[in-house]
Amino acid sequence: MASLQDVSKVFEKGSRTVKALDGVSFTVNRGEAVGLLGPNGSGKTTTVRILLGLRKATSGRASVSAGKVGFVLDLPALYPQLTLARNLEFYADLLQVPRSAIDRRLGDVGLRGEAESRVGELSLGMKKRAEIARALLTDPDLLLLDEPTSGLDPEAQAALRAVLRAEVERGVSILMTSHDLYNVQKVCGRVLVLRHGRLVADEPAANLDPAGLEALYLHAMGRPA
Repeated sequence: MASLQDVSKVFEKGSRTVKALDGVSFTVNRGEAVGLLGPNGSGKTTTVRILLGLRKATSGRASVSAGKVGFVLDLPALYPQLTLARNLEFYADLLQVPRSAIDRRLGDVGLRGEAESRVGELSLGMKKRAEIARALLTDPDLLLLDEPTSGLDPEAQAALRAVLRAEVERGVSILMTSHDLYNVQKVCGRVLVLRHGRLVADEPAANLDPAGLEALYLHAMGRPA
């Protein structure tokens, strides 16, 4: 559903050349949830943006074979002055999705009661859940999620995990960047770790309990567990 083959990405920053990705290769298969871990600056967001076509790889090949792609990025895609319902109506019409999908997706993320609230008045966690509802409107084949649990309280995280697991059972593929090892462990069947733009670990999550996932991450960072 999504694939990187020996992808590198170089940015020019003044007189410096920064390699954000360095020969990264991996594939996300149909119905597979993959967690992409790594510290800030490791290349996680760049990877997602390249798969979405928002950035061009310097070398290598990135491809997406999914019919419909939903995404949540680190920048908001909702209009703060409009109500949540009006925002989702706009996207439903733009994407040619029946408006009947809106109530279902708001229910999935626990925001039915906020449909008539202005997005700008919602809490940070509610805004993130609203973005996820937007991403799910089309019943996507592939979800690309950049830090989807950031800003969510434990109850909202649990609800989101349930939604994402249900999507995987439906056959949806998910690539999810995160710093949150617990949620990755609960949602993803496979874990990738980036360090300085290079893929340094690729492990089935089933082989790792929470302590093992933390140990894998710390080892990939070159630190003792």
